[in-house]
Amino acid sequence: MRSYSFLVLILLITCSSCVYRKDPAPVEYNHKTYQSTDEISQEILTDPVIKPSSGSKDLSEVKSATKIIYHEVQPEETIEDIALSYDVSIMDIAKSNDLRPPYDVKEYQILKIFVSKDYQKTRSLTLTKAEDEPKIASTGKVKFIKPVNGKIISRFGEEAPYGRNKGINIATTKGARVKAVANGKVVYTSFDPIFGNLVIIKLTGSNIVTSYAHLAKSDVSKNTQVRQGETIGIAGTTGKIVMMGNTKTTQIHFAVRENTKAKNPLNYLSY
Repeated sequence: MRSYSFLVLILLITCSSCVYRKDPAPVEYNHKTYQSTDEISQEILTDPVIKPSSGSKDLSEVKSATKIIYHEVQPEETIEDIALSYDVSIMDIAKSNDLRPPYDVKEYQILKIFVSKDYQKTRSLTLTKAEDEPKIASTGKVKFIKPVNGKIISRFGEEAPYGRNKGINIATTKGARVKAVANGKVVYTSFDPIFGNLVIIKLTGSNIVTSYAHLAKSDVSKNTQVRQGETIGIAGTTGKIVMMGNTKTTQIHFAVRENTKAKNPLNYLSY
């Protein structure tokens, strides 16, 4: 009997320990204290859904709000000057053109710049007025010869793959030699993503600069003197050329600048 009572006592103690439950320790979540994970689950389920701001713009809206223009670096012009004139940051210009510190730019280098559409329109109107005002350019004693024989396929002021054409594009035969239109000094020769193989010559005794783009190859180097009629390269299809339908046409882009302003080359020569 005593052993039976002892067994009953042990059983009661065991059951009572099963019924007793210790309160769970508090749980920290999202800077709040909860008594159980059930409370956390309930909090998550009842949280309001976070929605994007109605004022945010998607990538397509950002792209549509800007336009690319191409700037030709002028003598003594710095990246700071260019950034200021287009109201953009130096870093924006550097990133768009893969420039590295100290972000030096070369004379007559072509830079790609993202500007607002409104700014582009305003600037285009100003350039059109400034560049098209003189109907006949004053050439002084400078007399040009044709840079290459051929046919004009894009005229000054027309739309081109790189924006408004600030020169003329002349279609010619494959392997055609490109000649210096007048005596001068080569101030730039390099490859450009837009104009391909590019040669720029400052004419002797004047403030006129001529450029020859889309060359298959260049036959001159920087700082060399060239004479009128001297071969400076071979016509080609490098860079963003003017297409004739779906056909790549051998050509050159020929441009003239006087006092850093683009001029119609046909004021200097005829085709």
